[in-house]
Amino acid sequence: MVLSAAKKKWLIFGGGALVLVVALAIALPLTIGKSTSNGDGSDTFRGSSVLDEVPLIDGHNDLPGNLYRLERNQLENFNFDSDLRLHPVWGSQSSSYTDLPRLRTGKVGGQFWVAYVSCETQHKDAVERTMAQIDVIKRLIKKYPNDLQYATTADGK
Repeated sequence: MVLSAAKKKWLIFGGGALVLVVALAIALPLTIGKSTSNGDGSDTFRGSSVLDEVPLIDGHNDLPGNLYRLERNQLENFNFDSDLRLHPVWGSQSSSYTDLPRLRTGKVGGQFWVAYVSCETQHKDAVERTMAQIDVIKRLIKKYPNDLQYATTADGK
């Protein structure tokens, strides 16, 4: 089988593109998440200084749903200012990845918290459960006013 010059060109181009994609798929995960030490015992990550100028906005956070599921929206014994990975209940949850220490370390500038209720609540208590989710968000913000702010406009007011 003899390939035309055009087909050879596309085969070489396609092979080169494939090699580039594979190389990036291997190299990027190895470099993006690496931590570096400041020498003072604290760790930062590559790109950390960029986040001082351009805040990271997390577009989806299920913390309110986890608060309902794990704490029944009771905040009295919930310490959001601790590393929840070390908590016996919260630390074992695959959907729990938010606490104030990690938000600070990751320099998260804002988040959209989800007031989620399952489809099974439709025609039952969906409105009540949604309002309870909004309420727990507002109560958590009130409990941690130095770290959290309820924003209803683009300028945060």
